[in-house]
Amino acid sequence: MVDTSEKQWLTRVLYNAYLPFNYSYILDTHVFPCYNDSYSRIFSLFKESGVDVSASCRVGGVLLLSGGAVLSKWGEASHEYWKNVYNWMLERMWFDDQRPMLIYSKNTSFWKYRWLSSNWFFANHGINEKGIFSGPSKCYRSSVIVTGPVMWVHGGPGECMIMNGHNNSVAFKKRVYFWSGECEMKKNGPMVVFTKEQLNDLVSPQKPPLLNWNITRDATSLFWEYWVCLFQICTNRDTIPYLSFSMPYLTLLVLCFYVLCSYQVSSHIDWHRVSMKKYGMNQMTDV
Repeated sequence: MVDTSEKQWLTRVLYNAYLPFNYSYILDTHVFPCYNDSYSRIFSLFKESGVDVSASCRVGGVLLLSGGAVLSKWGEASHEYWKNVYNWMLERMWFDDQRPMLIYSKNTSFWKYRWLSSNWFFANHGINEKGIFSGPSKCYRSSVIVTGPVMWVHGGPGECMIMNGHNNSVAFKKRVYFWSGECEMKKNGPMVVFTKEQLNDLVSPQKPPLLNWNITRDATSLFWEYWVCLFQICTNRDTIPYLSFSMPYLTLLVLCFYVLCSYQVSSHIDWHRVSMKKYGMNQMTDV
């Protein structure tokens, strides 16, 4: 344990490096399954995938990792992943695990990382007046776009019904969550929104989240893939925002000319000065 009044994310990350099960789904306390087979289906798909670690992300202009639900397979590969996350936090006395998890989300020759579909783990987020995902923001709440049945929710169990509809009536429609907050809105919610125009109208004059409504992601697959262009707009190597795009490969090549791009978003990354001979990243002290 760390002598701090802050939340003990560091302790949780260390636990993750020594998980007692072959396959684990590491959840916040307020994550709920939406279906009776949500447990069996996610473990079945994860076991078949060959993936070591998977978490979902929030793509709304800036790429952020969501640590509320993380899949991790027991083994040396995931152990090394979590040790790197742990040591990054320990070196900086950093009390949020999501940034270093994002930093090490790059696939290497040692561990395999994939992005968990937002259909399989859904969370609504605070949005500020500028339409940016922000945890403390109370302007209104929205989400990334989901395209299939929401299997797990980060919030109350009632959100399963909101997002999937009665008898799955909206479960295969492209949609986002909306709930008004401290900013004045035309409707209060909570409710689902099915188009960019509808969301823009609801939140006006505030800004909507920067979401790509033109792309359709698989409704049932466990993992999603992203093309991401990375712009390091801050000289602080520990603060690397992302501007993300989901678009055809040729279009992306044009837009990302002279910009570092990577497939399956895996990528940035807080590269330290010494590279890891074993798996292409920097060596860390054993835990």
